[in-house]
Amino acid sequence: MNSRNKRYLKSLLITIFLVITVLLLPFFNYRHREKNNSRHQNAEISFVTVKKKASPKKQNHIKKIPVNTENTITSENPAINQPEEEPEVDETHDEYKEDSQTGVSDAEKAEIEKASSTYKEYVLSRISAKKTYPLSCRAKGQQGRVKIHICIAQTGDLLTAEIVKACPHELLNEAAITAVKKAAPFKKMPEKINSSLDFIFAMDFLIE
Repeated sequence: MNSRNKRYLKSLLITIFLVITVLLLPFFNYRHREKNNSRHQNAEISFVTVKKKASPKKQNHIKKIPVNTENTITSENPAINQPEEEPEVDETHDEYKEDSQTGVSDAEKAEIEKASSTYKEYVLSRISAKKTYPLSCRAKGQQGRVKIHICIAQTGDLLTAEIVKACPHELLNEAAITAVKKAAPFKKMPEKINSSLDFIFAMDFLIE
């Protein structure tokens, strides 16, 4: 083989080598990048640790609101007048029959008197709740005191309601009797009160 053929063969081999190298170069680059990416991901996974902290439970803070246990009813109707004091009782005209207590011991008499007094307070409170002040009398500045005699049966039924001392204003007298009739009937008397109960009380109409 002459030198010319040798040079040609050598050039051919070099050319084939270069072609093969060019063809295989993208494959080697792809493998190299994939290996680097895998190594990078492993490094991130190995160095990054996520710790989930348990979130503290939220405490429900309940604001305590003071509660008003007293029921206060305010009436804006000027026709209603509720006096600060209960109607005045005339103790000189307490017609609870003493002959019904004949043969009763002092202790029993005291219990009967206490029961009668408690029942009177109940009756007067109901009458006071039904009391109204006539608008026309209030507008004119009319005031007065009305004394009323009432008699109540043991069952609580109203037997008598009459004015024993009227005031100068007829509308106030009528308002007083009306309050008594609206309050009736009353609850049944305790067994200790073994007769009807009657007494006189005063109802005031005052402009405050």
